[in-house]
Amino acid sequence: MAHALQIDTLAFAKKLKAAGADDRLADAIVEGITAADTSELATKADIQEVRTEIKEVENVLRTEIKDLEHTLRGEIGEVRGDIAELRVNMVWMMRIGAAIVAMMVIPFMAETVLPLFGIAAN
Repeated sequence: MAHALQIDTLAFAKKLKAAGADDRLADAIVEGITAADTSELATKADIQEVRTEIKEVENVLRTEIKDLEHTLRGEIGEVRGDIAELRVNMVWMMRIGAAIVAMMVIPFMAETVLPLFGIAAN
C-alpha cells in the first residue's frame, strides 16, 4: 500500500494559487504530490535505527582493530627477539670463520711468506 505525504492540501493549493498558479495547475500539483508513493522513504526512526547500527558496527570494528594491534605488537616483539638472536649467532659464526681462516693462513704464511723476510718457520 502506498503511503501519501501528510500535508494540508487546501493550504498548499492556496499557496500555489497565491504564487500565481491557476486553479487547474494548483489542483494538479496537489493531486500529484498526494498520490506520490512515499513507502520507500526513510522515516526519522529509520534513520536513527541505521545510525545506531552504524555505531554498533563502528564499536565492533574498533575492538577488532585494538585486538589486532595487540596481537601485532606481540608478534613484532617476537620478531625483534628473533632478529637479536640471529645477530648473536652471526657474530659467533663470523668469529668461528675468522678462526678457521687463521688456522689455514698461518701455516701457509709460515711456509711461504715468512721465509721471504728471513724469518724461519719453527
